[in-house]
Amino acid sequence: IPRLAVTTGGTLAQWCDRDGVPWVRLPGGSPPRAAMYASWVRLTQLVHALEWVADPTAAWQEARARLAERRETLGTRAPESGNAAKQMARALHGRPLFIYAGSARLAGLATRIRNQINENAKLLAHSALVPELNHNEIVGWEAPAPWNHNAAVRMIHDPEDPAEVRTRLTLTAEYVRGRGAEVFEL
Repeated sequence: IPRLAVTTGGTLAQWCDRDGVPWVRLPGGSPPRAAMYASWVRLTQLVHALEWVADPTAAWQEARARLAERRETLGTRAPESGNAAKQMARALHGRPLFIYAGSARLAGLATRIRNQINENAKLLAHSALVPELNHNEIVGWEAPAPWNHNAAVRMIHDPEDPAEVRTRLTLTAEYVRGRGAEVFEL
């Protein structure tokens, strides 16, 4: 079975060297959740080396440039008055967060945001997708509850969502807003 490895080194790298298995190095010292950029870059380089995809270098350079630009307005050094990320963090602070997305295409993003909030902010967050959230979960908003007025809902829109999905998200946002939650659109 052909093998490849992505590793920070150590025993796995030694085994790869011993067995002639190609491998690429990830930067060490970071938790896995913080190594996502480095691991994706390396993985795309590996699949390119196998000639399964086109050379990803230009796309990664463009992504790096865009992230550098965004750092100016969203980074830790950008003042809160002009930093939408800090403003949102303050608005969400101490609230239960519901993350709703319109398509399976965004399921990974919704899960990633939820996990980041759970792990890094130490806050309760939950995610769900259309159409399932409109079948069962939406019923949970029917009963008047004091926590509704403290809840925040993060709606994640995909410009490629079909019209019926966009409509569901819009109606869901209106409904939960009417139940007392504050809604933030992305």
